[in-house]
Amino acid sequence: MTLPLDLATVKNGSWIYFRVDASNSANPYANAPTDTLKSYAARLPALAGTARPLFAASLFPVVDAIPNESLYDDVQIEAETYDDGFAKIVHVHQPISTDAAIEDRNQVKPGTDAGIQIGWDDEQVTIWYNRSLKTALSTQTSVPDAIESPLGVQGYCVDVREPGDANWHSLCEGSATITYGTFTAKVLREYGIEPVPVRSADGVDKTSWLPRYFAQWRGKSLIVNDMDAYLLGGGAAPATPPAITPELPPVQLLYGHDYEFRTRLLDLTGGTPDPGLGAGSTPVRRHLPHVHFAVTFRPKRLLFHSIAGLRHSPSTA
Repeated sequence: MTLPLDLATVKNGSWIYFRVDASNSANPYANAPTDTLKSYAARLPALAGTARPLFAASLFPVVDAIPNESLYDDVQIEAETYDDGFAKIVHVHQPISTDAAIEDRNQVKPGTDAGIQIGWDDEQVTIWYNRSLKTALSTQTSVPDAIESPLGVQGYCVDVREPGDANWHSLCEGSATITYGTFTAKVLREYGIEPVPVRSADGVDKTSWLPRYFAQWRGKSLIVNDMDAYLLGGGAAPATPPAITPELPPVQLLYGHDYEFRTRLLDLTGGTPDPGLGAGSTPVRRHLPHVHFAVTFRPKRLLFHSIAGLRHSPSTA
C-alpha cells in the first residue's frame, strides 16, 4: 500500500493508524463497543527520503492514556529493531548425528542427508509467543497487567544465495490458481513459515517448546513437500495434488558448495520486504550465516530410479 506521506511531517519518525469514522451513520461499525473494535498504531522510523522497506513487527494500542507506559519499553525497542522486516540472528546447521537434541559427534551418523537446518531470532520469537499467550489469557480472565501489543508478524520467508552472488532467491515462493465464478487467475506469492511450539502429551507442567531450527532445506521448496523424495521413499501419490506449486530457486544444494541465508518477516497481510533486495539495501544489523555443505554419511549403492514405476535396480557401472 502506498500512502501520500508528507516527508516533512514524518522525517523524524511518527505513527500511522486508522480509526472508524463514527460520524458516518451508514458505517455499520460506527457505534461498535470500544472493547469490540480497537485501533492499533504502527511505528514509523525516521525517513530520510530514500527508498527502504518499512515493517511493523509490534503494534501499539491507540488510547487516550496507557496505564503503564514502562511496560512498553521492550515493545518500542522491538519495533525499532525490526522496522526493516529482516530477522537479525540467523543460524544454520548441517546435522552430523541422528540425535537432534544433543548432536554428539560420537552418536550414530544420519542414515541419509538431512540437508541444512535454519533458525532465527529464537529468543525474540519465544518472547513474542509468550506475550501473545499472556495477552489472550488476560482477555479471558480480565487481568489488566498484560501488554496489549498485537504481533504484526504472521510468518517468515527464507532466502538463499551462494557467497559472491548479488541476488537472493526465495525458498518460500509458490503459485496457486484462484477461481471465483467465471474468473480464474494464477497468483504468484510468498508463503510464510510459522514456527509452532509443541509439548509432550505426557507432560505434567504444560511447558511447550519451540524446535531448535524452524526450517530444513533439502534443495527444494520450504513450503511444499518434495513429492519426488516422498515417492522414492515408498509413499503413494496423493489423490489430490498440492494446491500450491512451488517456484524452485535457481540455487541447487550441492556437496562442496557454500551457502548464505537470511530471513524476512511476513506481516498480517502477507507483505514482506522484496526478496530481490541486495545485502546493502537495508540497515545492516543482521548476521548472514555461512555454511559449507559436506558429505556427513557413508554413500550407499548407486541406484537407478524410475519415478513413474517406483522401480530401482543396483547400478552395474
